[in-house]
Order: sequence, then structure tokens, then C-alpha cells
Amino acid sequence: MSLSACLIVKNEERDLPRCLRSLKGAVDEIVVVDTGSTDRTVEIAKEFGAKVSYFEWCDDFAAARNASIDLATSDWILQIDADEELWHGDIAELRNLVARKDMPNVDGAYILLRSLLDITPSAQDGDSLPDPQEWRQTANHLQRLFRRKPHLRFTGAIHEAVLDIQATVLTNISIYHYGYASDEGTMNRRFERNRRLTLDYIEREPDNPVPYFYAGGTCMNNGLLDEAEAYFHKVLSLWKPEHDDKQHFLLNTLMKLAQLVGKRGDYTTMQHYAERALALDSNYLDPWMRLGEALFNLEYYWPAERALRRYLEIHDDLNTDIKPLPYVLLLMNAKPQAHYILGRIAEEREDIEDAVHHYARAHKLDPYHPTNPGEALQRLGALS
Repeated sequence: MSLSACLIVKNEERDLPRCLRSLKGAVDEIVVVDTGSTDRTVEIAKEFGAKVSYFEWCDDFAAARNASIDLATSDWILQIDADEELWHGDIAELRNLVARKDMPNVDGAYILLRSLLDITPSAQDGDSLPDPQEWRQTANHLQRLFRRKPHLRFTGAIHEAVLDIQATVLTNISIYHYGYASDEGTMNRRFERNRRLTLDYIEREPDNPVPYFYAGGTCMNNGLLDEAEAYFHKVLSLWKPEHDDKQHFLLNTLMKLAQLVGKRGDYTTMQHYAERALALDSNYLDPWMRLGEALFNLEYYWPAERALRRYLEIHDDLNTDIKPLPYVLLLMNAKPQAHYILGRIAEEREDIEDAVHHYARAHKLDPYHPTNPGEALQRLGALS
């Protein structure tokens, strides 16, 4: 099976070489759709042997993405952006995945997008970090890999996604995202562009809750938390039964609100949002983690433990089963946090052996986690 990497670009001469270098040996074809570059972006793409085309920008990211798919000829599509880099250690796994013949009904795979938050000036100028795993980052699983089929198309003028994938697999193939470490001017321009697109969407469809979700996410990503919260509440107020085919927007809205109120220490409301999400889908991973966090901070230790253990059970199932994943999973990488809290709960009931077990699991999964599981192990005499 063959694999095409598809990019849409504009004025990416700084970052594009890093991205295209990372694709060497990983893909059979690179498709670059340029939306109006005035720098060396197109020239660089051609130097790397990419198939280059031009697209007149129309404030619609999905339309541009679909133009890149239309040029691809491989069996599978890898969506990647110029300010991203495929981790070289995962190339073999990626090639093995697209070559598999034992999953004919699987149309997509989740890739781990790791957004770097603090990087060196040279990396900001387009260099690769020797080992980006060592840098502070956030990580989310996103469906970036899918089969090239006529019905699999991007939708959404902003925050575009392929929504019609029926069965998928979960992988830990990593793409590192350097964009969040861009200079302030670049970040501000992106924010203003995204804000304009979401406000245009709201103006066109004022009774549709979806554009308010995107507006809330845009504000949240830029630290405008009060404004984000207002948009998310608008989603809830506009939601009607006829919107239930878009339930993932409602569930993700509840999770965003849980995160926001959790930042303020309002754990009772955090619990409310998590329980509301679970009432809609009890197998949705993220709210079990949020519920466990809320109940732990409210000192309801036994219910918190049950919630966190359920989170870990669902997490293990997702890693072993082939199934649809209709929601963006923001907390796939919260296992260290879950084990750390379970360790704290075990200490509360004076079960030191169980506490050491969970702290050790957290430390093994992420020794640099902000909860500092290593410190907890040292305190209990379990780490020299």
C-alpha cells in the first residue's frame, strides 16, 4: 500500500524544509497545495520533489485540503502541515500500518500530535530539535491518516476534519508541531484570521451551535477564557434534538467547560459537566478523567477512584480494539495523571503498597510529569 503526504501552505519557507525532510522514506508522494505564497515556499517544495499545485484562497480550509486530496494518487493520505515534523523513530511503524492487509474495514488511524511549547531560537527559525520528546508539550490524538476514498472528504471552513470514517485504529505515531512556539506576531495573525473565519461562520448560521464551538476553541487557545466560556455556553443554549447527529460538538463543549471551571477550582461544576457528558455517552473517555479529578479535589475519594479506574479501562480498550472514535480525545495522554491521583487516594486510605504501585506507573509513563511522581516515590522510600 502506498502513502501520500498532503499539505496546504502559504509563506512557509522557514518551516517547510524541516517538514519535508521528515517525510523522506516515510511516504511515496508529497502533494503541496499553495494558497498564495510570496516567498520561496513553492521553490522549496519543488526542490524536495513535491507535486505542487495552486489554489485560490476562499476562506475555506476544507476546500483547500480537498484540493490536495484530489491530486494524491496513493492508497492512504497523511495530513501534515508545514510547521510539523514526522518523528523519524515512527517511520517504520507508519509504513507497517499502511501495508497491513488484516484490517480491510479500517479507513483511518489516529496520530499523536505533540505541540511543542518552549523551543530553542534555532528551532523557531526552522531547525529540528535533536530530541523533541524532552521538551514541554501537549499531546492529542487526531485522525490525520485515512484511506483515499471518494467519500472521505474534509468538511469545515475552519478546524476542518474528515468526519465519515467508520472504523479506525489508535497509534502512538508522533507528529511534532512547532507552530505554538512561533513568534508573537505570527501567533496574533493566526488568531485574528481564525477569529474572523469563526465570526463569519456565526454570521452565516447564527442558530447553528457548531460555529460557536469553534469560536470558543479559538478564544481558549489564545487565553481569552471568559470569552471562550461565553461561546461554549452559547453552544449549550442553542442545542436542540435536531443537532444530535453532531453530538461530538456537544460532548467536546462540555469537556472544554469542565477544563475551564477546573482551572478556577470550581470542582463541583466540573463534576456537573463531566456527569452530563457521561449521561450522553458512558463510554466517552475524557469525562471519566475529568470526573475523577473533580471528585478527588472535592475529597470524594472512593467515587474518584472508581472514575479513574474506569478511565484506565476504557483507555486500554481503545488501544486493543478497532472501532469508531467519533470524538476528539483530548485526554488520551492523561494516564500518568490518573495513576498519580490513584496513588494519592491510596495514601489517604494508608495503603502504601498500592500508592507506590500507582506512583511507579506514573513515573514510568512520564518521569517528567508536572505531578512529579518521582518525588512521591522518594518520599515513600521507593525510589533511590
